[in-house]
Amino acid sequence: MRSNITYLILVIFLFNSVSSFSQSEELDDNKFLIVLDVQADYTKDLDSIEGIKFINSINDLIQVTKPENVIYVMSLHKALVISFKGFSVDTIVKAELDSNLHIVSNNNYLKEDGDAFTVDEMVAYLNKKNAQEIIVAGLMAEKCVSGTLEGGLDKGYNMIVVPESIIGKSSKRKEKALDKLTEKGITKINLVDYILTKQ
Repeated sequence: MRSNITYLILVIFLFNSVSSFSQSEELDDNKFLIVLDVQADYTKDLDSIEGIKFINSINDLIQVTKPENVIYVMSLHKALVISFKGFSVDTIVKAELDSNLHIVSNNNYLKEDGDAFTVDEMVAYLNKKNAQEIIVAGLMAEKCVSGTLEGGLDKGYNMIVVPESIIGKSSKRKEKALDKLTEKGITKINLVDYILTKQ
């Protein structure tokens, strides 16, 4: 008798898990994550403990986002080099993601501006997928992260920032940037609370 009750409880649990999973799949169709400028050339200078926490928090966000809804955007910085041989343009920051970052999609875009929403191909992809809610994670809080969050807001998306998944030049400058962003209508939610909404 006890084994029958245990079996019944297990079946009910599995049924509820499958139902909630399929519901969350529907809800997640329009939720996207932009991983911004998490390039090896930038992250190599981070304090090791801070860097690990930062990358881990982004990986946590990636884990609760549909793989096809994860977008990686990298900065492409070039410099004009003048020598006796003439002029040339060299790339000074490599478009190479941090090796500790989880890569779950081929949605890779290069940007030359602080606002990733200036990349037409990325915007076309988001429109095609009917994106509505977008989290931006990466660096720097007061520069490209702010520019991209504001750029998405201007285009009508619900923009979200998770403080644990962004870095600023200092904690004070990061907090100041977050305050400005929330004043403009960008939603701030901490990592644990966001992940709990995905359960």
